[in-house]
Amino acid sequence: MKKLFTFMFLLLICSIQRNVSAQESCNASLYVHYHRFDEMYADYELSVANHQTIEEKLNYHDLDDFGAIYEVPICSIAKDKITINLSEKDTLIKDGIDFDNDGEVENKWVDITDIRDTNNSKHVYVMQGAKDVFEQETDNFTYLGRPNHGHVIIIYYDPLSLDDWKDFNVANAGEGISGNIDFDYYLGVQGGTNPRQYRMGIINIASDAEDLIGITIRKNKAWDEKDTAWVTSIVQDEQDDFGNRYQSDGQRYINVEDFKGGGYKFIYMVRGNKTIYNDYEIFLAETFAITEAEFTSLNELSLIFNQNINYDPNTGPDASKFVIVDEDNNELKIDEIKFDRDKTSASRFKVILGNNIENKAYKLKYTRDDMGEGDIIEKDIGIAEGLFNDLPVEDIDHNYTPYIIAGSILLIIIIVGVILYYRKKRP
Repeated sequence: MKKLFTFMFLLLICSIQRNVSAQESCNASLYVHYHRFDEMYADYELSVANHQTIEEKLNYHDLDDFGAIYEVPICSIAKDKITINLSEKDTLIKDGIDFDNDGEVENKWVDITDIRDTNNSKHVYVMQGAKDVFEQETDNFTYLGRPNHGHVIIIYYDPLSLDDWKDFNVANAGEGISGNIDFDYYLGVQGGTNPRQYRMGIINIASDAEDLIGITIRKNKAWDEKDTAWVTSIVQDEQDDFGNRYQSDGQRYINVEDFKGGGYKFIYMVRGNKTIYNDYEIFLAETFAITEAEFTSLNELSLIFNQNINYDPNTGPDASKFVIVDEDNNELKIDEIKFDRDKTSASRFKVILGNNIENKAYKLKYTRDDMGEGDIIEKDIGIAEGLFNDLPVEDIDHNYTPYIIAGSILLIIIIVGVILYYRKKRP
């Protein structure tokens, strides 16, 4: 018995030593910087796994010009990659993109092998709606968290989701920061599932930069194909209330006077649109669209928006905002809108009709009043292939009158010819 107690005592001492050792070896730190366009940081927490023996939920411990900052201790027992997910506290809905459309937002991962078992720290950045974690890519021309530099972060929306718009050219950003900058990252802003619609680029602003820096967005990195369709909307050079400048030659300038050498400025642009937006909500209103509307059966419409729309999880979306009309402007009765009851916002819905559709053209009208203006967004509705294949083909109303007239004239000519022929043969 004495030997047993001695063994248990030694085992306890070893266990305590291992725990103390594990705690003492958590000397590295990962700092997660999180930016939300709506700045609602108090409603979100960071869930972390694989950084120590147990998972952990963290509140932010500080705020800066980028957003909220979460400090994650990295222990020597941490795995090579740890998961970090930002979620709304009340609903537990993860921020990010459901990239493979399986109903789950993908996890975010950070490789911490470069700081594990050290006393060092690492800074990573997460943007609202982003699929990935942005690290400090110091080999890049520009990057987030660059010391002694300001940051202009451009969110560029391409309604057609084309891959061609790859970069932009900047001038006058100081310290030789002039030249071509790639759109390094994709975003699924406001719940969008197509990351190519929203791209992100970073401009570092040195302390010796000009107050206005030039920006030219290009197609396929070519100077002869630039985003200048907006030029037709102005008759002379203009300057907006934020100090941004628009020139009739197609050049735009961003006002960075307050961000030289430090700070963050977030701007939003739309392909083909002149305006450099400083307000996220106004930008969303400008870019809101119905990306897909298709009848998948005779009484069911599949509907996808490019952004989430808010709704009560008990009652669902407001059906009065949805109107479906046929080519004769007759309104169809909506029986039900199917939605995800585990969420308070989403971008995908099923609309169930009271009656079957006919083989006609249809249009969806959705009223978006988030900004209090009641804008109506319209989309032509497609019909799934084969939906009307078994239906009888409608008779085509042919006009045979020209053929009847031509045939009558030809018959008269033949008869007259025959009569004249026999008259000549008579003696």
